[in-house]
Amino acid sequence: MEETKNEHGEIAGYIGRLIRENFGKGPTSVYVTLEHPFLVIHLRDFLAPMEAILVSQNENKRVEETRDLLFDQLQTEIRAQLEAIAGITIQEMYFDWDLHKKRGVILGIMSEDTSECQAKWPEHLNHKRFNDKVIEFSEWGQKVPATTESFWLNERTIIIKRTGVFVEIEKELIAAGYTNELKEVKKPLELRMIHKASLETFIDGKITEVFVAWHFTGDKGYAVLIVQPKK
Repeated sequence: MEETKNEHGEIAGYIGRLIRENFGKGPTSVYVTLEHPFLVIHLRDFLAPMEAILVSQNENKRVEETRDLLFDQLQTEIRAQLEAIAGITIQEMYFDWDLHKKRGVILGIMSEDTSECQAKWPEHLNHKRFNDKVIEFSEWGQKVPATTESFWLNERTIIIKRTGVFVEIEKELIAAGYTNELKEVKKPLELRMIHKASLETFIDGKITEVFVAWHFTGDKGYAVLIVQPKK
């Protein structure tokens, strides 16, 4: 357990320094959840001074595009450092931001085999009803996913994974190279659906933040729910 805490602390320290070096200002806190095959790095109070000016002028799109470019460039370094620190190999990496709350998430996927996840959904909560609600809200706005899974990593971090999520027009846009445009319209829709679904009914806490990401060519999507546990 002590070794795990040390790894979490090293990862948090590394990510904080990396962001400070590239943005001139680091996050005030970095919370790391490492539960194979998932790595979730939650950033708080992360908004560089120049970004703050752009956000105040409703230039969120420009900030997100710049961050996407920079973090895409940093991926190789991040993966190498995570392997050096914790001995983990990241197969997929995603980033998402809530610029108004000055928060963000880095999501790492170590394996496609989600059966490797040892974290268990609390017995007193109805896991099936939670998944059924996810399927229901997916159908509201898009389609019933081919598969729907959810993972309770700890009392403040839940991951939703869905495959077979894109409708035919979305697949055509992806094939034509319009993934940025698709993400721009899909993200607010996804957030509205999740909030409308009242998923808090099925968990012990309040959902304070939601982050979403997609693997466009792999036809799958993830949502990370940050939860404030009930006292």
